[in-house]
Amino acid sequence: MHACNNRPPISIKSELSSPLLPFDPNPNPALDKDKWINKERVRWAAYCNAPIATTAPEGFPPNTISVQRALTAIEMSAPENLAPAFQHLYQTFWVERNPVQDPQVFGAAIGKAMGDEGATKKILDAISSPEVKQRLSKNTEQALQDGAFGLPYFVATNAKGQKEGFWGFDHLGQVMDHLGLERDQSTRAML
Repeated sequence: MHACNNRPPISIKSELSSPLLPFDPNPNPALDKDKWINKERVRWAAYCNAPIATTAPEGFPPNTISVQRALTAIEMSAPENLAPAFQHLYQTFWVERNPVQDPQVFGAAIGKAMGDEGATKKILDAISSPEVKQRLSKNTEQALQDGAFGLPYFVATNAKGQKEGFWGFDHLGQVMDHLGLERDQSTRAML
């Protein structure tokens, strides 16, 4: 493709709209990729009846290291609250478009999941602990060893003990098949 100066379709618009082009031999295809990703994100959310804002949150992608540490602290000390924490953080960031990297914002979302001020404070205090930092580092290393290179990435082990990795929301159907889960109408057409 590059030998004959062709470009992938995703970068064609960038080539035509860049003030430097057609003279720039290395256009940035990411100029259009963000538009495609947003369209795809909204399309999948509608398909699966999941709430989501039509535009990405301001400043996307934010630095979420503190949020990741908070989730790790929940995983370590109150794992029963992990799924609710993800749900409240999702709502806060992807539906309400609030700056999830702000400690007050993610603290409030975590508080809803924990349901108790004392438990929330314990989680937020644990963010800076060496144990939480080490666990997050270990989890990240494991994700890389499992082949994760982007989000969403799923590692699923089925009833036969077979472990597989799946990347992308459009592969949820394959995750369900691997796990032996029955698909309902909303997931039947997923790849």
